[in-house]
Order: sequence, then structure tokens, then C-alpha cells
Amino acid sequence: MVAGLQIFPVDRHTRFRHLKVQTEKIRKRNVILKFTASDPGSLVGTFVKIRQTQNSFPFGSCVMRTNIDNEDFVDFFSKNFNWTVFGNELKWYWTEPQQGNFNYKDADELLNLCTSPIFNFVATVSSGR
Repeated sequence: MVAGLQIFPVDRHTRFRHLKVQTEKIRKRNVILKFTASDPGSLVGTFVKIRQTQNSFPFGSCVMRTNIDNEDFVDFFSKNFNWTVFGNELKWYWTEPQQGNFNYKDADELLNLCTSPIFNFVATVSSGR
């Protein structure tokens, strides 16, 4: 069921210009490096190379139990995302299909995959509200 869907035209050039401004504003920061030495002259001509070894920008998608049987999906997901949420696997109607009959098997399998060494991301749970 979809409630309140709106589709409207967007000027691609304007949208990408806006996204570039947002990227510069949100994802980048200025860094000040200070170097010291007993002989300041020894720093002249020093070459500095900076390499980002880790990022903290959350980028992810929803994952469902049915996805994890597809090796291509798991490979793509593990290489391109560092964040995920479960689809329905922790929602009440999924974990208790009949009153008093609980089943967390799908959620446990998803959590096991998401905490396995092939993934380096945060798994969060949404209440669906």
C-alpha cells in the first residue's frame, strides 16, 4: 500500500549542482596539520601524503532474509554498503505470526550475516513507524 506518492519533474543539472554543494558542506572538512622538529629547517621540502583509511559516512539499504541466499547480492552489498536495516524480520507480525508463537530465525540469520567478517557496517533495527 502506498499513501501520498508524488512524482514531479526535476532539472538534472540543478539537482546535481545542489548535491555537489551539499557534499562539500556535509562530507568534507578542513584539516590543519602542524609539524615540529628540533631543527625547523629540516622540514623544508618534506613530502606529506594523506590517505583516508576509513570513512564514517553511513551509506546503506534495507536487506531482507530472502536476499542473503543470493551470493551476487551479498557480494555487492558487502562491497558497496556500510549500513543496513532489516526489512520486516523484526516487526511484530513477522516474529509472532500467531499469538504466542515466536520465530526469530530469519532475524537471527540476517544478524549473523551482518556481523560476519565479510561485512564492516552497522546493523540497525527500525520499528517500522
